[in-house]
Amino acid sequence: MTENDSYLIQLASRSASCMKESYYIEKLRPFYLVKPEFMGIDGNMYWFLYGNNLQEGCAGFGASMDEASRDFDLNWSKKLTDAGCKK
Repeated sequence: MTENDSYLIQLASRSASCMKESYYIEKLRPFYLVKPEFMGIDGNMYWFLYGNNLQEGCAGFGASMDEASRDFDLNWSKKLTDAGCKK
């Protein structure tokens, strides 16, 4: 085994470790933990809703499902005094 082969093996190992860590961090997002109960498409926007309605629940909107889920995460973290979710 050459020095270059050893380096490539170490690099692949670190990369796999980082991917595993990223997977677990992703699964700790509010979107995955609370699992919004409703989803849909309104015009050209995806939406997710946790709760009975927009006034009492938490929602996320976006042009893609990923964008809507990340908007949900941002809204989940907002305080009641902010525009957004009520927890």
